[in-house]
Amino acid sequence: MTHHDKLKSGAESSQQRVQMDNWEVDAYVNDPATRTLFRETKGVGHMERPVMRHLAERRWKKEGGLDLIMGRVYQNKVVPDVLPDIPPLLPLSLAVPDGIVEPGLTIDCQSLQKAPVLLHQAFQHPTIPTSSDSSPAALYTLVAMDPDTPESETHGFSERLHYLKTDIPLSILSGETGLIQSADGNELVSWEPLAPPKNTHKHRLVFVLLRQQAQSTLTYSPPREKFSLRSLMATFDFPLNSVVGVNVVRSEWTEESASYIDKVWREHRGAKRAPTFKPVSHDTLFAKPLTTYQKRAEGLRERAWDRSMDEFERDQNLTPEEEIMEEEKSEK
Repeated sequence: MTHHDKLKSGAESSQQRVQMDNWEVDAYVNDPATRTLFRETKGVGHMERPVMRHLAERRWKKEGGLDLIMGRVYQNKVVPDVLPDIPPLLPLSLAVPDGIVEPGLTIDCQSLQKAPVLLHQAFQHPTIPTSSDSSPAALYTLVAMDPDTPESETHGFSERLHYLKTDIPLSILSGETGLIQSADGNELVSWEPLAPPKNTHKHRLVFVLLRQQAQSTLTYSPPREKFSLRSLMATFDFPLNSVVGVNVVRSEWTEESASYIDKVWREHRGAKRAPTFKPVSHDTLFAKPLTTYQKRAEGLRERAWDRSMDEFERDQNLTPEEEIMEEEKSEK
């Protein structure tokens, strides 16, 4: 135990321990050996040190990690399709057998045959450290869903649940632990591979990590079909600021993946093969109801167009003498 650790273990309050962490950051943030270690490891394996967490958080914010995930969440309409809004997020990286996947990219659905590796890194302690527990953990819920599941009856879309796990203990030292692969937590809904049917365009697979206030009261397996993340959050007391991590990837039906997708439907959904939907134009697929302001503007445009057409038709039927009279009126 270092001299700093001995002092911190003898601290009487959480405020004192926080202050000592801040002193350590100030003391080592510009230390060449510390900076070299962080450059070589990105902090992996050293997150118990406050200065390493500080450097990792600064890198996450300044080198574009935070901007990238926030931008992709909005670009891919995770907000408002899945969530009404989100606070600034922490890292929730996703890796498939081919490597780490950048949020928002389109990948082959066969890469998701097995559950991907999801890693979450916190920069601050989720609960207050104590002298007996310097790296306390909190409980989290991980949800994976496809919000682009077509509904033939309503000619719309619904969410399909692909994975659900509650009571996952995570601390500042859990950044190397795969959330799905870990034995910790309560897996309520097992992994189901994404299998987009033909002519349903790109499907988003959205991963959301929620911070629990206490041990989860969700003890049953919700149905996969017509799942609603908003309903789950409302029912089990997940406020909006409980969202700590989000990731999203996209995939679609291709000729190369057709047999694989049929296999997934047979093994996981009890169908002989994946359904085939009628082609839908892009404009129809993403059409949205007009707002009140847009309806008013559209009405004004239609009336202006009608007046212009009436004047055009009237001008076509004027005699030469009447045209001269109309020109004289307009000049006056």
